[in-house]
Amino acid sequence: MEDTKLLAPDFIVKPVVAAQKDSEWEVLDLKRPSAKLLVGKANRARLSQEVMNAIAQLREYGDYFRNPQNALSISTKLGHKLRFPKLAVLVGRLDNVSAEAFALAQDRERDVRIVTYDEILERQKLIRALQ
Repeated sequence: MEDTKLLAPDFIVKPVVAAQKDSEWEVLDLKRPSAKLLVGKANRARLSQEVMNAIAQLREYGDYFRNPQNALSISTKLGHKLRFPKLAVLVGRLDNVSAEAFALAQDRERDVRIVTYDEILERQKLIRALQ
């Protein structure tokens, strides 16, 4: 029997431009900034189990949204029939992590965008510097 409960991601981000395009919306899940990003040796670093669990959770959200049987429930909650949103997780810090190793590991998971808290902080610094 199929589970029909409405999944509840941390955030569903509506775009400022092109809100009618599903592919411009984003499902964003938040995880701990202290979560470890990579495990393994430097030459074979891979995403940690915590990050992989977040990716699996987001893929489940993606499957839920793509399922036409859930369209009415989603539309009622969001006011928009959302079927193909982008998937992203905000997790971890880049402390003691090779940026290159992280980029390579992240590239293997192309359907989910992995954003670190450091990236958010750097972006905020840039925005403040421009003001």
